[in-house]
Amino acid sequence: MQHPRSAPNSAAEYQVSGLPYATGSIAGASNSTWIEFPFVTRFFQVKNTGTNYLHVGFTDNGVKSGQRFTLAPSGSYAGETRLKDLFLLAANATTTFEVVAGLTMVTREYFPTL
Repeated sequence: MQHPRSAPNSAAEYQVSGLPYATGSIAGASNSTWIEFPFVTRFFQVKNTGTNYLHVGFTDNGVKSGQRFTLAPSGSYAGETRLKDLFLLAANATTTFEVVAGLTMVTREYFPTL
């Protein structure tokens, strides 16, 4: 039997609580740090735990070319956004960060590439 799989517009996937996902690392200023979520997110939160500004974007080109938002040191952002990738880049030198997300059961291949 082939049961239908969850797709990006499966409302039920976003009505239940997400599966927990957490990571943290160091972001550099020359190459972006790529967070590749194993499934599409229901929500995500980024916290800048370092001493320099942190750029956050949804594509590698976007975070490097200004299609991004910036978190001040000790700043954070939380939003109910469907993502499969997140890109982080320090404004200068390096900074540390933490990412927490709630995952759906929507697989990455069903989600469009931004």
